[in-house]
Amino acid sequence: PDIFPEALCTRLSELHMEAPTHSFAHTRDTIMQAFGGAELDDLFVSLDECPLASGAIAQVHRGRAMIVGADGSPREREIVVKVRHPNTRQSIERDLRLLTVMARLIDYTGLMSSVQFESAVAEFEGRMRAQVDLADEATNLGVFRANFDDEKWGNVCFPQPVTPYHEAVIIETYEPGQTIADFLDGGRYGSETFRKKCASLGIKLFMKMLILDNFLHCDLHPGNLFVRSRCRCPHNAPAGKQSSPPRPATRAAPRGEGTVPGQCNFSDGCEPELVIFDTGLVTRLEPTEVQNLQDLFVCMVSAEYEEGAKLLVERNPANAGVLPHIKERFKAEFAVLFSDALSKPLSEIPLGSVLFELMNICQRYHIQLENNFATLVVGLLVVEGVGRRLTCDFNFIEECVHCVVDMPMTKSNKVLHASKRARS
Repeated sequence: PDIFPEALCTRLSELHMEAPTHSFAHTRDTIMQAFGGAELDDLFVSLDECPLASGAIAQVHRGRAMIVGADGSPREREIVVKVRHPNTRQSIERDLRLLTVMARLIDYTGLMSSVQFESAVAEFEGRMRAQVDLADEATNLGVFRANFDDEKWGNVCFPQPVTPYHEAVIIETYEPGQTIADFLDGGRYGSETFRKKCASLGIKLFMKMLILDNFLHCDLHPGNLFVRSRCRCPHNAPAGKQSSPPRPATRAAPRGEGTVPGQCNFSDGCEPELVIFDTGLVTRLEPTEVQNLQDLFVCMVSAEYEEGAKLLVERNPANAGVLPHIKERFKAEFAVLFSDALSKPLSEIPLGSVLFELMNICQRYHIQLENNFATLVVGLLVVEGVGRRLTCDFNFIEECVHCVVDMPMTKSNKVLHASKRARS
């Protein structure tokens, strides 16, 4: 809402979970095709015909199935089946062709020279095609689960993907929770303290993905974030096991039990757990991009703003033709923007507005940002926006700095630790 009108944001947010649905006949046919013609009764104990939610790419149905556990024995578990909408791949290919034509036209006219539109669309094409392939999403789920498979991260949960994977169907464990949208803007759930804990946890997992794992979820909008409480109140007990007649079993990776939110009031004494969905859109930074990001961070915490601007310009070969006097003007405006913003108390820095103004300055002086850096900026805007809507005094930058300091020292973040100590 700090960038686009509130009405537009509200309308577009409906696409998170309330996009148009397809028929159950398509769901049934797609599942049968994916599993070699097997009937639904042979695959599932039950499967709801009414979809639980629907997004732009697929919709999900809730059900129950026999899952092979870590000990090799099957047991009945709640699952969701995610099924791609009909003609999705064809529609996206058509849209990508149109985007490519538009990108070439924009690049030719120089209307928005701060972004390399044709190369950005080429990168976007790869990500969209990966997002349409649900087998890739299931594979990404496995990577995220492995990255967060640690006691320290027991309050972050990704669903278990169930093998075999298929490009049009995913079977995952059902993970209960409340959409984080119900906690935003002083919503109907959660005390102020609980919502602050949610915001802090969200930043920690984002920074871990970025700095420690270099495997970043690029679609952390409210529709992909669920909240539940880890308190051990009677109304929030671990999900119980239920018996059922034996059925053909499918295999899933081991993971701890989820909890059922029940009537938890998400009060000050409760600890939040975040459940992350839709892992089709991910990014990894190349080694040179990681180095550039670290160098930029050092410049910013050391208040060397013109040096940071110089880095943005000169580390991207696409800016080789920028005239010296244009570079100097860009560096000057960049320095004014960030020296003014970062001179304020951390709680008063409007990060979303600052990053948006950075994009405007780049456009004004025809400075092109690397595509992955632009993707990271958008990701930061989304996460910061969610955090600020959870709690009005959310300190995004302070939270990020604390995350870096608290992280174990590694080759990839030792320079960040050093720059923080120097600034302190």
